[in-house]
Amino acid sequence: MANRQITRPKATGLAPPAEQEAVLGLALQREAPTSDAPRFAPEAGGHVLALLVAAPKEPKEPKAPKKV
Repeated sequence: MANRQITRPKATGLAPPAEQEAVLGLALQREAPTSDAPRFAPEAGGHVLALLVAAPKEPKEPKAPKKV
């Protein structure tokens, strides 16, 4: 029995080479390390607390005099 080699046809993609390179470039491109999304800042809590403490209090309604 003779040894037979199995050959496979060369695989071709569905997209042209330029599109394949574009997709590969997008897949390998790293994402930006930071974004414009707001981030939590613990020191902001102190500012809010200071504003609440410094804000004037609401005036109380005068009490009606008690009748004896």
